[in-house]
Amino acid sequence: MAIGRVDGGLAPPAPPWRPVNVSEPHVGCVSLYLSDELSAVAVRAVTLPKNNKSDPNLETRTYGMFSTCGRQMRASVVRRGLRYVFFGTKHGGVRKLTGYYRLGWYCEGPLSGQVKDYALAAEQIRFVHPAVPFKDLPAITRDVLNRRFRGFVLINEEQTLALLSVLNNMGDATPLYLEEVDRLERFNQHYTGYRCWNRTKPFTWEDAEALLQAPRVAPEAERILNQTPTDRWTCLRCASVIENKALLKQCPACGAVGSLRPSLEEGKG
Repeated sequence: MAIGRVDGGLAPPAPPWRPVNVSEPHVGCVSLYLSDELSAVAVRAVTLPKNNKSDPNLETRTYGMFSTCGRQMRASVVRRGLRYVFFGTKHGGVRKLTGYYRLGWYCEGPLSGQVKDYALAAEQIRFVHPAVPFKDLPAITRDVLNRRFRGFVLINEEQTLALLSVLNNMGDATPLYLEEVDRLERFNQHYTGYRCWNRTKPFTWEDAEALLQAPRVAPEAERILNQTPTDRWTCLRCASVIENKALLKQCPACGAVGSLRPSLEEGKG
């Protein structure tokens, strides 16, 4: 699924987005995400209690704009000038290849302080169904993908071309992924009142404005980690205690950007 300018005044190529300084030859990485076992399609984990996932965000063709997931991967992409991010997930008990982003742009997010907080945007995306088990991929990729790794792993030019060939020779199931994400978020809303993080609407570029326009959080004496032992976060603006496994860029209660800090307090999310 190729794109040009998408809806929203802050969508790429408009500022603050900048073109990725792509290296030659074109290479990439394989990034893992949590998938949703309530779906036969290997979409991101939409229905995990207090751990709803927003990435990879196919709705806006971005990664890291709404969430703090994969910060190291995103920083490596920008630093190395990677052209492709391929996506894999454990679905049905097996690690599988699901799709890719051909990257076009990046920008700094609001949490850039001691840790780089880049958001990535794709000029082309493609996801497939059924997803392809790693063990069934071309032999040239097996030494990399069939060993245990967490987060992401870099791949060379030949491996990049091999994965592109596999995915480009399959039908584009991106619309199916989008339909499944919407269905699962509506499922969440039916039982909890919210689609994701106190949200009642799908992710759009309109939602990104507050994040892309927010000032960067200043570096602090103590680094703010992506997780806390209590899975609770206190908002510095509204004092709400938010329950979520991972750090969120926005407070679900008041919408403040970069305001959540680890909390030891009991509270309701």
